[in-house]
Amino acid sequence: MDPILRNLLALVSGKFTPRFIMDHRRIFIANLSKRLVGEENANLLGSILVSQFQAAAMERANIPEEERTDFTLFVDEFTNFATDSFSSSLAELRKYRTSFVLATQYLDQCRPEIRQAIFGNIGSMVAFAVGETDAAVLSREFGGGFDPGLFSNLGNGEICAKLLDHGCHSAPFLARTHPPMGKRYGKGTNLIRLSRQRFATPRARVEDKIKRWMSRQF
Repeated sequence: MDPILRNLLALVSGKFTPRFIMDHRRIFIANLSKRLVGEENANLLGSILVSQFQAAAMERANIPEEERTDFTLFVDEFTNFATDSFSSSLAELRKYRTSFVLATQYLDQCRPEIRQAIFGNIGSMVAFAVGETDAAVLSREFGGGFDPGLFSNLGNGEICAKLLDHGCHSAPFLARTHPPMGKRYGKGTNLIRLSRQRFATPRARVEDKIKRWMSRQF
């Protein structure tokens, strides 16, 4: 009965699919702010989206590997959306040229099986400053060569890195990153407007279709 979920999930057909986004090098952004859609709605929609992109990645088994385009799925606060199948997907989806950027506040927010799957599938590791609890975990993952206090006392732009090179890990080392180099172009409003014109359906039309469909069902 929630109007946000009803309008999204009761669509008979959409104008794009996760597979279309992957294969055509498109960018898809879902704003699942709890303030805008509510906590339960955000968690449900996020879980559905992650699962849909996982399924779409595996569908690419029907095309040769060299023809699969690289795709990266960025998931902020991913612990709210990680389903039971998420752990196994981390290893399997590499074959389908799909990678993840998973953001969370600290490692204890992850269920143990998910945390193990993440560290088990990481090649190169780059660590910025973290809290004391996470510092102890990273110290072990880096082979114990650096004291946990080092990870919690890194300055802005300072990192500890352990790189995978031709299947072998290099010795961990300290380094410094480049400063931020992003640039804003002020085209966000136009991009949203054009995207809505091409891919969206007016809410009134969606709600009218749902209303007529429900009236036939009952």
